[in-house]
Amino acid sequence: MPRKRPLLTGQQAKEIRLQLQMNQLEFWGRLNVKQSTGSRYEGGSRPLPPAVEQLLRMATGSEKEALEALMAMRAGFGKQSAPTAPAPRSKRKPRESEYEADPFAHLPFGMLP
Repeated sequence: MPRKRPLLTGQQAKEIRLQLQMNQLEFWGRLNVKQSTGSRYEGGSRPLPPAVEQLLRMATGSEKEALEALMAMRAGFGKQSAPTAPAPRSKRKPRESEYEADPFAHLPFGMLP
């Protein structure tokens, strides 16, 4: 049985956002959450829903935390097995149009409780 993780608070989500040096529109938009709703989470007037918390863990947690969050989500769909390894990458260098800068690339993963 997977261990219970402590719930993330809106304040912790805000701290992650500030560490990433992102504004609310950028940060919450990446999670497909409206800026106004994200503001309510951060202010404490609304708790983080489990789905949003899992997305945060997958996006900003360590590899292990991201996999645990994915496995918890997949378990709800009856999929217990670990995801398969990604397909080998092409040796071709991506064209400029195929590349999108990753604002999480500089993030010190493992910052979640």
